[in-house]
Amino acid sequence: MHLNPEHLVLLALLAGPLHWIIARSAIAKPFWSRATGYADKLLRCAGCSGFWLGLGLSALGVRPVGGPAVVEYLAAAVLGALVTPVIEGVLLWGNAVSTVEEAEPPRADPE
Repeated sequence: MHLNPEHLVLLALLAGPLHWIIARSAIAKPFWSRATGYADKLLRCAGCSGFWLGLGLSALGVRPVGGPAVVEYLAAAVLGALVTPVIEGVLLWGNAVSTVEEAEPPRADPE
């Protein structure tokens, strides 16, 4: 077994934004706002969605841990559950900071 750092970065950079687009973006609101039951719980939890996104991305070839096939898929799923909330938090923090900066009135020159 060995770690593939470039695939770990790829997993993080794909899973975090993908979850944000699917479950939080305004453009997808008609879809996620109607979700109920298990689908709603899955979309609200970045870690839960990250598990399934990691599993799906590993099926597409993003494998942060090399080794037997079962280990590759499960490691991608677990790492997806760990990195998706972190990356999405960074995305949401950046979005909040830019929104606050836009809302502040321009400051007058002290001259």
